[in-house]
Amino acid sequence: MDASTETEEMAALEWPALKKRLTRLDREELLQMASDLIEYLHGRACGPRFRPYPTDKDRAAFQRVMVAAMSAYGSILKDEEIDSLKRRIEALEDVKGNDKGNDKGNNTGGI
Repeated sequence: MDASTETEEMAALEWPALKKRLTRLDREELLQMASDLIEYLHGRACGPRFRPYPTDKDRAAFQRVMVAAMSAYGSILKDEEIDSLKRRIEALEDVKGNDKGNDKGNNTGGI
């Protein structure tokens, strides 16, 4: 088994979001990471010839951890988006409530 082949194979898998960063991932970056992982796994499993590498067991364990992390991160992003939507709805309801209050005060009942 040629270690350089394994290295070349991994080089094809690019995860720019995995580089050291100080900013947060967004849904698009998370989706891209998941797509890259699925594409890599599909290529390995469905290629014309499967060659097991000595590091496959360790890599599979890492990939399971990565999938779990992406799932947790996606849930956190979803919860954050729901909270943001709730705040926006509350703000709109406040504005709408204030407008109704102003309309009631200006209504003289047809007198």
